[in-house]
Formats: sequence, structure tokens, C-alpha cells
Amino acid sequence: MEQREHNAESKATRFTNEFAKKFRSIDFTVHPPDIPGELAGKGSNMAWAARKLSEKYNISQRKDVIVTGIDGGSLFATPPRNGLDLSAPGWIPPMHVRIR
Repeated sequence: MEQREHNAESKATRFTNEFAKKFRSIDFTVHPPDIPGELAGKGSNMAWAARKLSEKYNISQRKDVIVTGIDGGSLFATPPRNGLDLSAPGWIPPMHVRIR
């Protein structure tokens, strides 16, 4: 979430609580608006999330972390038959980033 968005942290908490049972783990970051040299946008939001998650997960855990940026304009393809199965061949959620 972008910190400049009204009630960003409470919205992120609400979404996290709403979808917590659908994922093994779900978390959020709040991207501050005043980082020198950065432009507001999805790319800088994803870079912020990757930096924050790099602090949270050690090097050996990062191979198992996928960051997905979802906003109001995001559409997911129909997931595989068994629900959200990230190991299913050919199905990748949009805008995923592996942290190495």
C-alpha cells in the first residue's frame, strides 16, 4: 500500500485479515511517499516491498517467497482446479517477483 493513500494501513490490515485463510502467509508493506529520487507507481511500490521482505526473510528462505502486487485493476486468470496452487505448471499470478 502507498502511505499517501487515505487509511492505507487499516485497509491493508482489513485485506490481510480477509484473505489470510486463502494463503499460507500474507503480509503487506506501506510505501512512504518521500523517498528521494523515487517516482510514485507500481514499480517503486514493488521495489519497496521487496526491500522490506528482504529484511524479513534470510537468504535461504527467499527462494520460497513470491511477492504479488495486486491493485484495483488486477485480474487473475482462473486458478488451477485445486484452488490457488502456485506449483501448477503454466499458472503464474501477475506481477510476481522472486526475492533472491
